[in-house]
Amino acid sequence: GDMVYVPVRVEEGDPVPPAAPVLRAVENDSTNRVTISWYSNTEPDLLGYRLYFTVDGKNWVQREDEDALGQGTTAIAYENIMSGTVFFRLTAIDSASPPNESGASDVYGLRLNTSETSTLVVDGFDRTEGSGSYHLESHPFAMTHGFPLPLDFNTCANDAVIDGSVDLTEYDIVVWILGDESANDETFSSGEQVLVRTYLEQGGHIFVSGSEIAYDLDRASGPTAADRAFLHDYLKVSYAGDDSGIYSVVGTTGSKFQAVSLRYGVTAEGSPYEEDWPDYLTHLGGSQPVLLYGGQGGTCAGAAYKGLSPNGTVPGAVVVLGFPFETITTGGQQDTLMDCIYLYFDILTSAEDDFASGRIPAQFSLDQNYPNPFNPSTVIEFAVPRTSRVTITVFDLLGREVASLVDAVKEPGHYSVTWNAGRVASGVYYSRLTSDDWSQTKRMMVIK
Repeated sequence: GDMVYVPVRVEEGDPVPPAAPVLRAVENDSTNRVTISWYSNTEPDLLGYRLYFTVDGKNWVQREDEDALGQGTTAIAYENIMSGTVFFRLTAIDSASPPNESGASDVYGLRLNTSETSTLVVDGFDRTEGSGSYHLESHPFAMTHGFPLPLDFNTCANDAVIDGSVDLTEYDIVVWILGDESANDETFSSGEQVLVRTYLEQGGHIFVSGSEIAYDLDRASGPTAADRAFLHDYLKVSYAGDDSGIYSVVGTTGSKFQAVSLRYGVTAEGSPYEEDWPDYLTHLGGSQPVLLYGGQGGTCAGAAYKGLSPNGTVPGAVVVLGFPFETITTGGQQDTLMDCIYLYFDILTSAEDDFASGRIPAQFSLDQNYPNPFNPSTVIEFAVPRTSRVTITVFDLLGREVASLVDAVKEPGHYSVTWNAGRVASGVYYSRLTSDDWSQTKRMMVIK
């Protein structure tokens, strides 16, 4: 007998997955009916969709598959949801064998039945080209905004506002995400400007952040007269310059933002992307500079206004940032700034006293230390959602404990602790928060 080896190459008939789906909105109504809707994919071999959810922003669970969400499905509703915060993302599945699963959509979510005041988070951040700061096809930034929000909220794409399926005027507050959206994608199109003007004229409250808003609408050449009028008369700022070059921000002394002290736009400190061209602003028309780059006396990083808009019938309010909110490096700093915004809007009813006591976090969290790298000391912020014994310990690369920073019972709230590494050598270390059956670890760098 003899043996012959014959080379065989096996290829999938269709190795190309569908495009990532585009979520339209995640909303609830007065009957506790939660609806997740999306725009239909157009691939001819589309089989359906898979829906995933998370309640902590870390652990994702599949809720529905392509059998429940077939090719023609563009929404699903759940009845009698009690309360809480939940986020969703969607993927598309084709009919290949084996099937291909697309990348995930952006992450949208909601909180319901915890307050009478409602917020709409509008995702207007679509820029992904190579020249921008953020390059991935999808993002979780509605979730980054959602967890710090103190009250109930829904989420939608700016496309849903434009096509009329979501109405801004049904909400007390609008939070508009623009990231580093710029001239090619338009921060606010002419249609969006009309809708936002109407919302503010009727007494709406809007918080908008992004690094290129003023550049897009007010640079020397390119913007229209309508663009400039919208920025100046309704958002109450003008373009002062591009690239502040400063990545620390403080609140203006004497304002409701004076508790703010934050870092943003540095991935080594926890930002999701490097922010390379943050605008600095000039306040106009009665607005006030409430956030400053670098320190007191620095250029304007954020402005706020309360009062009537042109042609307005009811006083409204506006807060505009020259940098993206989602690039703030720690959750504690995000919470503080969002609370200050709601205090400025006069939405939080117990004002500074409630702010001082702090809101209850949704889950345990250990933020990235800042600064990082550092010498000799760094700040570590953490959150505790319920009364628990909490430990924070520092280990070296070999797993040896080098410092115990916290070992105590903590009430619900946000905390910070400072580690002075003056007695350890340069190198990589790890901070670990442990409580109950939960733990989280962050990497730190000491450079001497």
